Formats: sequence, C-alpha cells, structure tokens
Amino acid sequence: MAGLLHVPCRYLNPLQGLDITPLDGVRRLDSVRCQYCYSLMDDYDGESLWKVPLARYLATHNRVMNSMREVGIELPERRIRIKRNPSERDALLQVCPVCGWWVAIDRAMFCAERSQIWSMTLVSGAVLRDLDIRDISVPIMAVRRYLSAKQQALRDMHPRLFEETVASVFRDFDYRADVTAYSGDGGIDVVLRSTAGDVIGVQVKRKRRSIEVEQIRSFLGALTLGGYRRGVFVATSKFQRGSVEAARISTSRHIPIELVDGDRFLHILGAANMEVPATAHDCGIYAGQDLRFTLHSHFNLNSL
Repeated sequence: MAGLLHVPCRYLNPLQGLDITPLDGVRRLDSVRCQYCYSLMDDYDGESLWKVPLARYLATHNRVMNSMREVGIELPERRIRIKRNPSERDALLQVCPVCGWWVAIDRAMFCAERSQIWSMTLVSGAVLRDLDIRDISVPIMAVRRYLSAKQQALRDMHPRLFEETVASVFRDFDYRADVTAYSGDGGIDVVLRSTAGDVIGVQVKRKRRSIEVEQIRSFLGALTLGGYRRGVFVATSKFQRGSVEAARISTSRHIPIELVDGDRFLHILGAANMEVPATAHDCGIYAGQDLRFTLHSHFNLNSL
C-alpha cells in the first residue's frame, strides 16, 4: 500500500553508510558516527565556541611527564620541556543531528626545546542525561532526541506523551496534527490534515504485546464512524499477521490503513529529527565557553 509518510532521501539507514546532504555551514564526515544512535555527526568549528587555556595543556603535559618518571621512564630534559606556544592547534565540535549527543575535541602540537614534537588531544563529552518520559511536561523535542538515542525507552513513555510525540513527527512532514481529548475521541488519538485537504485518523498504542486483529477492526470502526478517509495505526510493538491482513483488506476494499510498528516509527522519528538537527546552541555550548576537558591522548612524534 502507498505510505502516508515518505522519509526524505537524505535520511537513510546510517548502517548502510550512505551520504547525507550537508546543511549550510556544517560538514559531515562519513567515518564519524554517534556512539548512541550511529548517525553521522555534524562538525562545527570549535575555535569560535570555547577557549582552552594554554596553561591547561602545559599542566597536562607536566603531569604526564611526572607519571612517566614514577614508572622509571626518563627522557632528556630538553626533549621534555616544551615551548609555550603550540606549533599547530585546532578545535572541533561534533554533534549528532538526530539525538543531540556531542563531543568537543581540542588538539595541539608543541615543539620541545630539542628534537621532539608532542601531540596532545583534550576532549569534553556529553553524558546523555536520562529523561523521565513518564512526565508529560518534558519538552517534545527533548523526548524525540532521547528516543533516538535510547530506543528501548519507547515502550516506557507516558501514553499521552507518546501521542504528542507522534503528532510532532507528523507536523515535520507538513501535516497539521491535533491530539484529541482523553474522552470522546472515538478511538482516534491524533487527527491529521494534509495540504491536499485529506483528514486522516491516527490511533496510537503504547504496548509491549503485538497488535491483534481485533484492534485493527476496532480502529476501522472508529475511522468509519468518524468519517475519516484514511487511517494510520502507530504502535510501539509489532503487528500480528492477522492484523496486517486486516489492514490490507481494509485498504483494498474500504479505507486505507497504514501500519507503523515501533521500529518503523523510530526510523521516521530519526528522519523528522534531521529536519530540525541539533546544533551547538541546542547542546548548551555558547561562544567563549570554557568546557571541562580531559586528556584523551598524549604522545610524541619522535623527532625533528
């Protein structure tokens, strides 16, 4: 059957390793992916966002040298002492546009007084905070990004919050989406209006067990009584074979019904998130900020 939701071609399964069209002012490197949702990361120039004091680099270098001495590794002093100004330096912020996880990278290379170059990389990474997705007051965009990273949380969220999230996703695909009231909805949780004027009824089910055929028949009755021309059934679980067949028969004979299980919804959610990708500002990183960096790597390039 023809799907109501068409995922933009620029958002494809990241596991396939396909390119995504870059946004203005942002570049994407195919080899760098989010550790949570495996989406391609956006790269921003970090030099305009934070300043790591040179003293922090020098202190880090001295601490590493002292650690080497403690385990019996000695180098000539002139190869240890580094000049205060780095010979090279660059800063990079990597942000996942889908779930918002980020890592800041600050690299510098220092020449020693003699015959040595030392390379140091400092990093500051976000810890993906837990959201109480049973709280309906949590901002929807925060919920959407959290679900992209913590997909298993989909079945634990508040039913009303799930309805609001589904409506939000449809809005990003140019539908007007209204969540119905708790009572008197007639089995329809979200009402969609397309740009072509179609009115579509959506039922949203947060369930762990697979959707049975009786629930599809009940949904068809709600669509018929409500005068809807099409329907979408969104569930956090799978659909049983009988429910898939019932939707197919309804589509061919009466009212088109599209089934969206949990896996497909998460894929569509990722596509919708790409329409409003997370930025440095969304991550709480502002110009001139002094992030808390820790040492990632420290090594010498071994000769001049």
